[in-house]
Amino acid sequence: MSAGRAVALFLLGLLLALLAFPVAYAVSAGLGYLMAITALAIGAYMAARRGGRALPLALGVTLAALSVVVIAVTAAIHFTAYAVSKALETKTAVLEARPGQSANLGIWRLAVLEIIEAKYIKHSGSYYAALEGTKAVLIRLRVENAGHEARSPALNILALLLVTDANKSYERVSPYHLRPIWEARREVIESAAEYVELDMLAKVAPGARAEGHLLFLVPEGEKPKKLHVTYWPP
Repeated sequence: MSAGRAVALFLLGLLLALLAFPVAYAVSAGLGYLMAITALAIGAYMAARRGGRALPLALGVTLAALSVVVIAVTAAIHFTAYAVSKALETKTAVLEARPGQSANLGIWRLAVLEIIEAKYIKHSGSYYAALEGTKAVLIRLRVENAGHEARSPALNILALLLVTDANKSYERVSPYHLRPIWEARREVIESAAEYVELDMLAKVAPGARAEGHLLFLVPEGEKPKKLHVTYWPP
């Protein structure tokens, strides 16, 4: 193999090897690997057809080694990206909105204990009224840690949505989304539902459980049907 041909093949292979990773990342993984393998084949061809010359051998070995490194690095990055994407992949679970329903979410065990629909709620000694045309739905939920370390449910449980029989979904609200009652009448005091918030940020020890309410504000004509839970598996 002449020196000129060896240099030309080396430059072609070098271009393929250098572009392999950007192409694999931005265009097509298969095309990127194909370019790197082609560069490796060119390097091997140069070394095998050197015709006793030192330059084709040196350039061929250098190109082959570079191609192997590119293939290995590209594969490692793809594997890492895949592993991270799987680790961050969310899952969903559905609990029927009635007492006794439960679901397993990785290390977490969720159970619906009670469902209350009310016009008024009581929280920390204060009273609140649902906005006109709406009602408060309190779902008392138990969250049990079946893992081996203390964790906060919020680390894995990302969202809790209430779906009604009208096939509409509603996010959790706080009492401060309701109308405060500064001077509660007897009717309000007697009919108000006690609201104790479920603190999803508090740590729960292994084998222990936390209980509390989820609060939703829904139209008066709709009934709670199910809880839609989005979570990251631990």
